Amino acid sequence: MRPKFVTHLPNNDELWETGNGIAHVIPGILPTDSPALKYALTVRRTADLLGRCECGGEIAATMRHGLVLKHEDDCPACDGNILPMAKRERHTRQANRGEQHADTH
Repeated sequence: MRPKFVTHLPNNDELWETGNGIAHVIPGILPTDSPALKYALTVRRTADLLGRCECGGEIAATMRHGLVLKHEDDCPACDGNILPMAKRERHTRQANRGEQHADTH
């Protein structure tokens, strides 16, 4: 079965079904995300839904976390790359919105 988009969640993440009752929550891509973050999230989404990444990463079993998709260290979808980028961008936007809100009151 091809992955099927189900719905957007309240926090903008996406719910996808991949068959046999298996569902995945995938980080949503926001219109305000930079092109680099949009690309990284797109690579991550595809890898999570298909079980393999364009970097060559594939699903591997681990004792601590069960099944995980191991990306190459230089892959934009690797946790070490995508998480700091998303946190930095989205945290900065939230802080800027808070400053704008404070200026109006």
